[in-house]
Amino acid sequence: MSNLHSSQAMTSNSSDRKSGGDLRGFPKSDKFRNTVISIFCALLLLVLLHWCWRHYEYTRFMGAVRNLQAAGEPVLPADLREPPDDGQNPVPKWRQAARDLDRQTEELQRDFSFVDLEFPLSKAEADRLRRIVAINGKSLADAAAAGQLTGEPMWHIRVTSPIINVLLPDLNEQRKVARLLYAAALDAHHRGDDRESLTYIEQILQQKRAVDHQFGIISHLVAIGIGAMADQALRQLGPSLRVGDTPPAASRRQVLNLVAELLDDTDQRHGQRRAFQDERMLQADSVLAAENGTLNLWTISGSRNPATSSHLSAYFLSPTLYGDGVIMLYHTTKVMAASQAPDWPSCAKQLQTLHLDKYKGDPRHYLLSALTPSFERALQQDFRLMTENRLSAVLLACMVYAHDHDGRCPQSLNALVPAGLPAVPHDLMASARPLRYRPGPDPIVYSVGEDGIDDGGSEKPTNPGAGRYLWMMKDAVVHITTQPRQLPPQVQENDALSNAPATAPSTHPADSGTQTAPSGG
Repeated sequence: MSNLHSSQAMTSNSSDRKSGGDLRGFPKSDKFRNTVISIFCALLLLVLLHWCWRHYEYTRFMGAVRNLQAAGEPVLPADLREPPDDGQNPVPKWRQAARDLDRQTEELQRDFSFVDLEFPLSKAEADRLRRIVAINGKSLADAAAAGQLTGEPMWHIRVTSPIINVLLPDLNEQRKVARLLYAAALDAHHRGDDRESLTYIEQILQQKRAVDHQFGIISHLVAIGIGAMADQALRQLGPSLRVGDTPPAASRRQVLNLVAELLDDTDQRHGQRRAFQDERMLQADSVLAAENGTLNLWTISGSRNPATSSHLSAYFLSPTLYGDGVIMLYHTTKVMAASQAPDWPSCAKQLQTLHLDKYKGDPRHYLLSALTPSFERALQQDFRLMTENRLSAVLLACMVYAHDHDGRCPQSLNALVPAGLPAVPHDLMASARPLRYRPGPDPIVYSVGEDGIDDGGSEKPTNPGAGRYLWMMKDAVVHITTQPRQLPPQVQENDALSNAPATAPSTHPADSGTQTAPSGG
C-alpha cells in the first residue's frame, strides 16, 4: 500500500513538472504583480501630490495678484491703461528728433567724451561741438517742439505676454538725442549764449521725463542717465554762467525756474514707482507664461541652447514657479515702498530687511534668481540723481547770488534762502542733514557720497584707476568757481587752448550789465 502511494505521488509530481505547474512559481508571479501595482500607486500618489502642491501654490500666487489688483495696482498686462491722447503728447516729436539726427553725428561723437569737457574749451573741442550742432538743426528743432507740448508722454508700446520679449527700440535713439542736446548746451555756452544753453538743458530734463514713461526698469535707468547729462552739463558751464536781464545772458527768472525744477522730486518718485510696478508685472507675467509654455523657461537666463522640453519641464516645476512668483510679488512691492524713503540710508536699511540676495544662485528658485534685478543698485542710482539735482540747484543759486552781490559767492548756504533757494536742500546720501558748503577762495558744495561719511569735501578718488568723476570720489563735490584746466592727453593740440575767452563776446550792447562769478570767489 505504501509503495502504491509513493508511486502515485511520484507520478503526480512528474505530471506537474511536465505541465509547468510548479506551485513555487505562483509566489514569484504575485511578487512581480505586486511590485508593478506598488510602483503604479506610488507614481499616482506623486502625481496627486504634485497636483495638490501646484494647486496650492497657484492659489497663493493668484490670491496675491488679485489682492494687488483690488488695491488698484497694475499686475498683469490687461491692467495697463493709457489716458486718451489730448493732442499734447510730446512723444511723436521726440521720435522725430531721433529720426532727423544726421548720420555723421555718431562719427563726430565717437572718441569724444562730453564728460571730460571743461571750460575753456580747446579750439578742436569747440569746432567739434559746433559741427555736431550745425548739422543737426532739424533734430534740435524737433526737440524744441517736443518741449512745447505739455501732455503726458505716451509711447504706445504694446505690452503683451510674454512681456520679457517686448522690445524698446526708442531707448538707444533717445540717448543719441540727449547727447545732441548736451553738445548744443556746451556749444551755446562757449558762444556766450547762456540763455540758449539753459534752454537746451531744460529740454534734456523734459526728454528725461518723457523717456521715464516707457515701460520697465531699464527705461527708468536710461531716463536717469539722461537726467545725469543735464547735471553734468550744469557742473561744466555753471561756474562761468552769466546771469542778466537781457539775452544772451540767462535771465534770473530762467535760472530760478530751473532751480525749482531740479529741487522737485515728484516726477522722479513717480518714475521710480512706475518702474517697479512694471518690473513686478514682468515677473508675474513670466511666471504664467513659463507655466503655460508661451515662454521657454530656459531662455530667461539667456541660454543659447534652450531645452526642447521646456513646456514639460515648466509643468513639473510649476509649483516652484508659482512659489517664486509669490516671493517676487511680495519683495518687489516692499522694494517699491522702500523707494519712497526720504534718503538713501533709510532706503538701504529697509532693503536689508528683505534679504533679497538669499535666493540668488539657489537652484530651487531658478525663476526668482533669473528675474530679480539688483534693486539696491537701481535705487541707489535714483538717490544719486536726486542728490546731483540738488547740487546743481545750489550751484545755479550761487550764480544768482553772485549776480546780485557784485560777483561774490555766499559765505553759507543760508545766505541763498529765500532769494535763491526755498530752503537749504537735504543731502539724500545722508540721514537728516543738509548739503555741506565750504566757502573760501575756491568754494564748494558737496554731498557725503555713497559711503555716507563726511570727508570735508575730499576729492580723493575711491578707486585711483576709475577717474575723478562725481561719484568716484570720497565726497561728491561741485565747484562754484571755474577751475584751472589741464587738457587730457587725448585732446592736447598744437594750439592748446584757443585765445578766445570761455564765453565769446556778444554783439548785444546790454551785456555790460551782466555779472559772472569770478574764479577767485
